[in-house]
Amino acid sequence: MGFDVALGRWLAFCVHPSGAWRVGSPIVRAALVTSYLAAGYVGMLAVLLAR
Repeated sequence: MGFDVALGRWLAFCVHPSGAWRVGSPIVRAALVTSYLAAGYVGMLAVLLAR
């Protein structure tokens, strides 16, 4: 699997998390939760630093 295919699948997982949750293995589920937490943390940090 190429990088572009892997990136596309990962973006689809982030856009449709319920589908990714049902189909994914426990490792995929953990990575999905971790990526959402990291994105939320970075987003909130950016908002606080912008103030």
